[in-house]
Amino acid sequence: MTVMFEVRSDLTHGKVASYTVEGCRCDECREAVRVYTAQVRARRRAQRLTVNGRPFAAVDTNGDPLTHGTPYTYQNWGCRCTACSRAQNTDHAIYRGRN
Repeated sequence: MTVMFEVRSDLTHGKVASYTVEGCRCDECREAVRVYTAQVRARRRAQRLTVNGRPFAAVDTNGDPLTHGTPYTYQNWGCRCTACSRAQNTDHAIYRGRN
């Protein structure tokens, strides 16, 4: 199913702010957010350590410790510690049960 969105002519398209602040969902703005998100995740994943052969995200970009055992840390920081992996598996099982 294709969803059509009205493209607003008063926006600068292809900008993350047009997507996040203005709510534009045109192809250019969606692509800008996709690229930005991929870049952020790549930077975060570049900071990971390897612990027991698995990627481990220890701190955020401010140097603050990350909370482990959450799907957020698994998905957005690429942490594959046992606690984050279990949280992701549980979250995904719940999601599969709803759909």
